[in-house]
Amino acid sequence: MNAIIGKVQALAGTFYAKDLDDQVIRLKNGDDIFEGMIVFGDVNNLKSAYIHIVLVETDTLVVVSGTIEQTFDTSLNNSELMDGALEEENISGSEGILAALEDSESEEDTTDIDETAAGEESSGQTVDGKEGQFADRDGFSVNISTNPLDAEVELDSNNNLIQREDIIPIENSLTTDTVTTALSDDTDTTTITLTATASVTEGGVITYSATVDNAPQTTDLVIT
Repeated sequence: MNAIIGKVQALAGTFYAKDLDDQVIRLKNGDDIFEGMIVFGDVNNLKSAYIHIVLVETDTLVVVSGTIEQTFDTSLNNSELMDGALEEENISGSEGILAALEDSESEEDTTDIDETAAGEESSGQTVDGKEGQFADRDGFSVNISTNPLDAEVELDSNNNLIQREDIIPIENSLTTDTVTTALSDDTDTTTITLTATASVTEGGVITYSATVDNAPQTTDLVIT
């Protein structure tokens, strides 16, 4: 039988160990891990599932998480290889990925802050499209020493602003226009005129005549 290389210290989830004869056992706290065994998590394990195995020779803690496989052999007793394996495992897990990303962002942020605090000058565009230079930074405040109006303002001998065709004065730029809308009604009016005899004898018949102005062209005219 192969030598004992580690012992299960704690676990959360379901984990198995496969020996050199391809025999698979379900692990529990206190189980021995023999040299050559492959420890792996159940396919239904959550990403937060883990098993802690302490190496007998170096008392090093090996953590297998989720559904990751880990072969237990003498190479784990090499501290350099072990550190690399643990580092790779930590990055492979969901929490490890987030931590790696956060570390990367922190390094970029630190670089930007260092360059800013170093007192380097920065250039940028002003509102008129010209390049402006900004004052040195002391890490706490930034003073802007550019004026976008310097290149555009022209004064006469009396210090009055010279009117330019491409510049609209503020007082003239806000105008109010009055719009008058005339409405016309093109609807034709149909007029019906009824005429009858002025008088009739008793028992006689009164005859009415109807005269229509602007009779409808597309519909029938109904008189009731």
